Amino acid sequence: MNPCVTVQIVRGPAAGRRAIIEPGVPVIVGRLPDCGLAILDDPTISRRHCEIVCQGPDVVVRNLGSNGIRVNGKTVEQARLAGGDVIELGTNSALQIQLEATIETRPATRESTAKVPPAAIAANIAPIRCRRELAKSGLAVLTPVSDKPRTLDVFGVLQRPWKLSLVVRAPEPNATLAEQMAEAPGLLEWVPPESRMQLSPMILRQPEPALIPELLERSPGGAIAAFSTEEFDKVCLHLQQYAGAFITAEVLHPQLTATTPELAAALLGPLKCVLSVSEEGKWTLFSTAETAEALQPLGFECEPAEVNVNATVSTTSSTKGA
Repeated sequence: MNPCVTVQIVRGPAAGRRAIIEPGVPVIVGRLPDCGLAILDDPTISRRHCEIVCQGPDVVVRNLGSNGIRVNGKTVEQARLAGGDVIELGTNSALQIQLEATIETRPATRESTAKVPPAAIAANIAPIRCRRELAKSGLAVLTPVSDKPRTLDVFGVLQRPWKLSLVVRAPEPNATLAEQMAEAPGLLEWVPPESRMQLSPMILRQPEPALIPELLERSPGGAIAAFSTEEFDKVCLHLQQYAGAFITAEVLHPQLTATTPELAAALLGPLKCVLSVSEEGKWTLFSTAETAEALQPLGFECEPAEVNVNATVSTTSSTKGA
């Protein structure tokens, strides 16, 4: 019986992501969003860098890009893999092959282990390091420690336990995004249907993960992600009710941090947490203190909570109630 083969990114900007290799179905690794294992933020790898496929009892990697691959430190065009092997792509990223039921596992070598943290191999995701502060509103505010915020990893982690409703603007979407948005409700209910995509943010239900990078890139003013266990219709009605707060990330920040605890609780309503993403790609996560505690097992590694009466975000934006 063949083992279950998993490839996991253990080093680089997408560390923690993984894919299962099905027999006969190649997994493409590269910079394009539609790759089976996408590494979007590493400019040193190719758009379609390599493919990994199970061929009978063998697991094989093939180079597809111009930047080459290294298996356990050796440059190759194609190689047969075993459990524990490390594939290096470009200068920043590395993958590791993992077998559930090992038919062959090579002994650890200096080349295959030197650059791979044991914690990254054992965990489903690499820890997302962040600062946690307590805002005047009583909500927990989480922000990334690194200048590389790993925004897409945060989306992936939060979508495991909760459903995603994404508020974005896309006044000139491409054909794929236009199809996604055609039936989506607008945040501003009063905008007529024919002008909805041009004048109102749209509320997308569980958008395809491969589309999220482009949605974030094309949305002027950033995006807002609402995570909840409730049905989409209920979440949509809540967002529309408080549309004045959820109109942009810049407006939302002071509404959730510098307001009263009562209003902040009303704005969260049925939502477990709210993730705002700036135009530059930096994320800020808002939640109750209870939900913030529950984030640790999901992969968040927070510095100790601090009381921050004035919050870490600018309060020069409008702070009027929604």
